[in-house]
This record gives sequence, C-alpha cells and structure tokens, in this order.
Amino acid sequence: MGSTSLPQRLLNESNLNPNVKNMEYAVRGPLVIRAVELEKELAQ
Repeated sequence: MGSTSLPQRLLNESNLNPNVKNMEYAVRGPLVIRAVELEKELAQ
C-alpha cells in the first residue's frame, strides 16, 4: 500500500452533526408489545 495525498478525516464528538447527537430511536413491534404486557403483569 502506498501513501495517499488525501487529507485524513476523523469523525468525533466535536465535529458530529448536532442532529445526530439528538436523534432518538423509537423501538416498535412485537418485542415492545410483549414488554408492555409483562410490565402490566408485574404491576398487578
């Protein structure tokens, strides 16, 4: 492998898009439905 003249680009917290930092993921599907059912059962 030879050396390249391309600048090295590093992704870190200081240059990460703030929208990515604030992103949230909503979990959906059968796993969540079952988890809610189990929480209800444990509360009784």
